[in-house]
Amino acid sequence: MEIVAVSPRQVQGQGKSYPVKIRLDASADLQFHTGMSCRAEIETRASDASAVAAVPVQAVYYEESEDRSKPAKSSVFVLQDGRVHQKIVETDIADDSYIGIKKGVEVGARIVTGPARALRFLHDGDRVREVAVAEEKGTAAAAAQPATKP
Repeated sequence: MEIVAVSPRQVQGQGKSYPVKIRLDASADLQFHTGMSCRAEIETRASDASAVAAVPVQAVYYEESEDRSKPAKSSVFVLQDGRVHQKIVETDIADDSYIGIKKGVEVGARIVTGPARALRFLHDGDRVREVAVAEEKGTAAAAAQPATKP
């Protein structure tokens, strides 16, 4: 029997936690007592799932659809030859730092990250200057600043 809370507990200044109750089989090696606690990571990937690219959450830009019954359009900016190219993506599951990308960008693409207030001023084809690079989770992320005009 496993029970996972639907809504998280959140302590100011800390992350969210979801209380979980599990039943463990009896073990001669371990003794558990009332009140003991632990920290665990729960894998949510299905055994038949395929790997997907992941990008930092702040790299995904959302635009509301004109038809309110449709979901917001999500996209990322890919950096190529000093210019950004907006790619529409289909997102997957996410954690606090990364969001999976099902379609729209290949693993290894250089993805522009930044706060939404910076991304909303980027347009397809804008020239940018790369300021930092971090490679994790199969996709390179590049923070960029608008290039100064000559």
